[in-house]
Amino acid sequence: MSEAADLAEKYFDGGFNCAEATLGALAIHFGKTAPNIPSIATAFGGGMARTRNICGAVSGALMALGLLYGRSHSHDDRDRCYALASELIRDVQSRSGSINCYELTGLDFSQPDGQQVYKEKVHGEVCVPLVRYIADRVMELTGRKG
Repeated sequence: MSEAADLAEKYFDGGFNCAEATLGALAIHFGKTAPNIPSIATAFGGGMARTRNICGAVSGALMALGLLYGRSHSHDDRDRCYALASELIRDVQSRSGSINCYELTGLDFSQPDGQQVYKEKVHGEVCVPLVRYIADRVMELTGRKG
């Protein structure tokens, strides 16, 4: 496992949501820190603001790929970013069966009982391993060490 995965887990266990933790750790390892990281990822936690949609760790990783390979001008190429993002999504789907937070966790985070089950069980058993896997996979896909 990479240092990026260790850092993502540390941030995640330290109170950042999955999207913030994944983006924050990867941004540091890419040397792309900025004052708006991890805050730009806040609304993506819990399946996009607890709406049971795309996994926040996936969203954070896609933002991190954008930091490395995203466009600054409309005429810049986006193919490399899209290709890596697509490969990551396929990998997570293959490994976990979905990239949808609700399907991955079985929880509705907008409900107090969902949040409680998450804290007691799902955080450590489902989400931490997924955050680690995603951070590692992004490092592999980008050919980075750390």
